[in-house]
Amino acid sequence: MNRLKNLVRLIFVSLLLISVLYVNSSAQTYPKNVQVVVKKGVDKDYNRLIEQNASVILTQINQQSPQVFDLPQSIKDDEGSYGLKELKELLINTGIKVSKDIFETDILIQRDNLFEIRGIEVEIDSSKNEGRTDNDRELVLIFNKFGQLLSVRFALEKTRYQKVMRYSVDLKDELRRKQILAYVEQFRTAYNRKDLEYIEQQFSDKALIITGVKLQTGKNDVRQAKKSEIGEENYEYLTQTKKEYLQRLKNIFSANSFIDIKFEGVKINQHHDYPEVYGVNLYQVWNSQRYNDTGYLFLMIDYEDENRPEIYVRAWHEKPIMVRGSGTVIDMSMFDLVK
Repeated sequence: MNRLKNLVRLIFVSLLLISVLYVNSSAQTYPKNVQVVVKKGVDKDYNRLIEQNASVILTQINQQSPQVFDLPQSIKDDEGSYGLKELKELLINTGIKVSKDIFETDILIQRDNLFEIRGIEVEIDSSKNEGRTDNDRELVLIFNKFGQLLSVRFALEKTRYQKVMRYSVDLKDELRRKQILAYVEQFRTAYNRKDLEYIEQQFSDKALIITGVKLQTGKNDVRQAKKSEIGEENYEYLTQTKKEYLQRLKNIFSANSFIDIKFEGVKINQHHDYPEVYGVNLYQVWNSQRYNDTGYLFLMIDYEDENRPEIYVRAWHEKPIMVRGSGTVIDMSMFDLVK
């Protein structure tokens, strides 16, 4: 009898030990210290400064709690520490952690003494992401000429970024495309950070905001299907003012503690009459606690003031629109622009 009790006790202890080892082995661990190595940059002194400051930032991400996150004064920018604000909002809303202990990167010149490093591999908190497995992201850090952190954003996928840049026709077009991609990344990350103030600043006061919803014609549909002016399918195009859109967005932000937006399939076109106006087509993946969707997003952006671009049109629809038997998406050719 005692031998049986001892055997049962041994089995119980063994199972308990196995479960503890499994939990410990499956728990994600992140490096406590992160080092950034600049392969190609500006000059020796600035490269060393960015290596030092970027390493501190990434190390602090893994060591500090998001709610009390802070950076040394020398890394904060002198104009309100906006970069720190963006990073803290991103930490609180997505729970990012740096996944490697060393990164080799290049310093890219953006414009006007702005410099960025890309390819910083991070992971968002899977518990915030509703247990999904697509938690890998790339972080972009933007610095001024003093090595102070000016901004933080999630990057587009590397291959998509490179593909868009390959279509540059000259140095001026390359610079503009770089600016547009940076803007798109920043715009996307503002939703992840739930930064309503930033989003409000991006839209023209007279912006046209469109959501295309395909109408159902089944027996239980109480709405009467109608033919849209664009295409042959039965679509209802709901338009909103800037104020209406921002109020709806405010409600969405309040109702969801976690929002994650990804942009795919980026395409950039220049307006044929107004070279400072660009159309950007994207495929948007939206994940949040209460609502998920995918669809086609179009932005018409005016770069007349390069320091303050304005969005004239934001249009989203779930499926391609059928035009003369072929699927298409809303683009710049469907709008008459008068400036």
